[in-house]
Amino acid sequence: MQIAGSPFRTRSLYAAAFLLASDFPLLETARDSAGRVEFIIGGAADELRTRIHEYRAGTALVNAQRFGGELRRLKSLVHGTD
Repeated sequence: MQIAGSPFRTRSLYAAAFLLASDFPLLETARDSAGRVEFIIGGAADELRTRIHEYRAGTALVNAQRFGGELRRLKSLVHGTD
């Protein structure tokens, strides 16, 4: 995961879903030559850094239904399903 700078890039499906549930926009997804997906998320660098710190520390809170919906949406992007 990259923290310094914007946009934020991560390969973690759960971290990406958490950030999207926290109202950060998904800018795009990219695949490397091995087929791994990277999520590119926009937003202010300071806010992203704070939310990722909370996520890693286990103190972050988001709406569970929103998180689940974002997780399903990302999985469908990764696997190409609707």
